[in-house]
Amino acid sequence: MKKSVRLATILSFGVLMGGLLVLNPVKVLAESSVGASYGARPANENPDNPRSKSIFIYDLNFGQSKKDAVILTNQTDKEIKIDLYATDGLLTNTGAFTCKQRADKKEQVGTWIKLSKEQVTIPASGETKVDFDVTIPQKTDVGEHNGCIVYEASDSKPSGEGGVQIKTRQAIRLVNTIPGDLKREVSIESLNVTKGGSFFAPNERYDVTLKSEGNVSADTDIKVYVKNLFGLKVEEYGGTYPVIAKSSYLASFENSNLTNTSKPYIWGGFYRVSSEIKYDKTPSRLAGLANLKDGEIVSKKTDDKIIFIMPAWYILLLYIGVLLALGYGVYVFKFKKKK
Repeated sequence: MKKSVRLATILSFGVLMGGLLVLNPVKVLAESSVGASYGARPANENPDNPRSKSIFIYDLNFGQSKKDAVILTNQTDKEIKIDLYATDGLLTNTGAFTCKQRADKKEQVGTWIKLSKEQVTIPASGETKVDFDVTIPQKTDVGEHNGCIVYEASDSKPSGEGGVQIKTRQAIRLVNTIPGDLKREVSIESLNVTKGGSFFAPNERYDVTLKSEGNVSADTDIKVYVKNLFGLKVEEYGGTYPVIAKSSYLASFENSNLTNTSKPYIWGGFYRVSSEIKYDKTPSRLAGLANLKDGEIVSKKTDDKIIFIMPAWYILLLYIGVLLALGYGVYVFKFKKKK
């Protein structure tokens, strides 16, 4: 009997100490950097629109044309031969903007762009300008239209295994908004919480699905709030994302702090999760000019979702240790009372 009691005491103490030791874990930091050998930028940026430094932004009407240029840069000490082509814009399954492949049929903006050159040689540590024309057809829809000017190293070879071959390429987005009955409207379709990770390193993913019901895109500020049951904010996730016209967009945020000793999640319990979006509803503002400072700001929120977060594994050990200790205390009290 005494051996059993001693063993239970040792186990309880061991579990308690094991949990206490991990309350102050060592933080390991890692960093990495990736450099590019060539790039591109619009040649004629609009000083009043910061977004024009990285994308082409126009408001040409039916039948109108515009001459512009793209500057290709070389950051290496050797000359680089670059291929260029225009293509239509495309959305990924999450709603992020991308570009069609060179072999894909051009049906819209890709056919509006005429490059003066489709291959150039950029001198070492230098740059080269390529002119192009944009012509809007007489018959198309009012609103926003997206395309790309894609560039890639001429000697780059596809990589991959089996039937999947990947060729590295880069692109600059070109967006033209045809004047008319413009509408900028975004709504929150859903907020979902998904648990993942492992027992020792759990996490949660907060997925916010937005839907654009307008014909111009909206730079949308998305926030996800995690609060306790009393409504006090524990954590906030977010960022600003372009929601392309007439499409859905999925923004995902990962909470990897469930075992972080500086957060209350470690103790487990119920929490509230909600989402909020803000955007400038002014439809006449072009991409980059719509902002959250002086426009017609719209704010939309979801209802709170009540979720349960399991205690961190080391806190579970503490709970088990406490229960064992309490059980041992009750056992000893009853045993002595019988005597």
